[in-house]
Amino acid sequence: MDRTVYHLDGPGELNHIDALLAVEELDAIQWIQGEGNPSSDYYIDLYQKILSAGKQVQLSWCSLEVFEKIIQEMGSGKGFHHPMVYVGKDDKEYALHMLKKLGIEK
Repeated sequence: MDRTVYHLDGPGELNHIDALLAVEELDAIQWIQGEGNPSSDYYIDLYQKILSAGKQVQLSWCSLEVFEKIIQEMGSGKGFHHPMVYVGKDDKEYALHMLKKLGIEK
């Protein structure tokens, strides 16, 4: 395979993070915090750990507002691989603004 992503699903799986990050062939970790757990912005230390190990992060199902908070706290959206964020039908202008800010849309 050219690219590999591991789906890390919920805080109960975090005890495996060091072993996963040691896998040289692994390109990215897809993180989803799971129902009833803190929102995606609570896990910034996890994203930084993954990025520091040379892996990408794929966030699953966070709002644009939460994703913006994450990249503001981290200083960049660099290293986030295809983040899956949800956008309300009235948020088109805000979504376009975020795409430009991330360098995805001109």
